[in-house]
Amino acid sequence: MKRIAKIVLCSILLVAFSFCFISCSLKRNDQKTEPDVAEENGIKERYHLDSIPFTLSFFDFVRLGDETTFSTIEKPIKSKDDLTFFADIIRDKDSYRTLLEKWGNKAFDETDEKYDQPLQTILRKYDDDFFAENALFLCATYLFNRSYEAMIDSLWVENDILMVAFSITPYQVETAAQPSTIVIEIKKDDVKDAEKAQIIYFQRKE
Repeated sequence: MKRIAKIVLCSILLVAFSFCFISCSLKRNDQKTEPDVAEENGIKERYHLDSIPFTLSFFDFVRLGDETTFSTIEKPIKSKDDLTFFADIIRDKDSYRTLLEKWGNKAFDETDEKYDQPLQTILRKYDDDFFAENALFLCATYLFNRSYEAMIDSLWVENDILMVAFSITPYQVETAAQPSTIVIEIKKDDVKDAEKAQIIYFQRKE
């Protein structure tokens, strides 16, 4: 009888231990839903994160506009770690046109010598119809140069910030950053909780 009682007790303890082990495993898995971001030598490293849908409309090493006195231009994000010069979410045509004026961009001026350049052609396509359901991530930055071979990895909203993650090659030849402009199309509903935007970057493992 005592032997049977011991067997029953051991079985109960084994079941309880298994239940605890499974619960702990599930809890650990739940905790991995957020991006795992580490930083080394000022460069972000993180696991891939599922991205909200986006379309990269333009990314090249050209200035957003001719304006050189930037004291009058808003800079929502500028920090030591994320050297984005300007990044914002544009949701309507009026704000968009006002912003281009601030930057001295004449995309809609047919007399401007840059009228037919690729950036200007892209910028002219955003009108009321586009902004009815869509928004733009617009960025002017000195964060990259061509040797970084920067590619967009993912976008997500963290608290009230739209995070735009780029991957870069770990082998940079050039050291000086170049002015560049980035234009990304996104759905308004996907960024309805975002009030500002920010670029981060991490090294690709090659």
